[in-house]
Amino acid sequence: MTEGTGSGAAISRLLDDVRALLQALDMPRAFELARAASAAASTPSERIAARFWLARCHYLAGEIDVAITIAAEVADAATLAQEPTWLARAHALEARCLEMAGEPEAALDLALAALNELETSGRDDPDSLVARQAVAMVLATIHLGLADHAA
Repeated sequence: MTEGTGSGAAISRLLDDVRALLQALDMPRAFELARAASAAASTPSERIAARFWLARCHYLAGEIDVAITIAAEVADAATLAQEPTWLARAHALEARCLEMAGEPEAALDLALAALNELETSGRDDPDSLVARQAVAMVLATIHLGLADHAA
């Protein structure tokens, strides 16, 4: 998401606060701010970012069905907006949810698709590196669950 003035900067600050609250495990406040950011978002990029963090809140709260639904919506929006980094992050979150729901093969397919998106995009900016890290962690978790330690 691009930093700037006005509502974009306000959304960015809200989402920074959501990330901090999630790290502090203050779920009620994180949900509140993620919902506020989602409601206030005015551009596709802002909506994608806000919805991703709302999905992440649901995931961390153990609401896997809700998280996967919102993450899939984020992936669709990121595809339309041609946002490969957000697409990969959404797919990584979906994959983690699928793995937790007992569907490791589907999770692996989605995580590999996320990795492919990042590689195909050719981007090497800080946001893409964060997405690569998320995908790598999901792939490791899935392979660990499959007892595929070599992978």
